[in-house]
Amino acid sequence: MLRAGATLDVIGTVLRHRSVDTTAHYAKVDVDMLLRVAQPWPGCASC
Repeated sequence: MLRAGATLDVIGTVLRHRSVDTTAHYAKVDVDMLLRVAQPWPGCASC
């Protein structure tokens, strides 16, 4: 949503966060790092 142009306020509303600070915290997740450390889902041969 953020990459598509939604504001943190809009995203927070959709996710029902009480504070934009909570939404901002999750917006800081480093997707590239997660892809490097993520493990395949158990039992998923195509993952």
